[in-house]
Amino acid sequence: MVTFLSYYVSGYVGLDRPDQVEQLNSLIQQLLQEHARSTRPTDHLHYSRVLLCLPALYGINCKMIENLFCKHINGNMDIDVLLKEMLQNL
Repeated sequence: MVTFLSYYVSGYVGLDRPDQVEQLNSLIQQLLQEHARSTRPTDHLHYSRVLLCLPALYGINCKMIENLFCKHINGNMDIDVLLKEMLQNL
């Protein structure tokens, strides 16, 4: 079965660890579901609605996300550089 995340990232250049993507995908889905349950315990369909919204996010331009959420951090920094720095500090 092709999972949501691996379906979308499998076409990207440089993906050489599909097994690792599959493991991360499972973990992310589990954490998202737990978060949905803990933040909205009475809304049993919240997680499903969130999953239905995710494909639309892939159509959003990276520069748009950068302008919306990261502009205040450093106006000159590229989002790719910012994400790499953030992930290295984990």
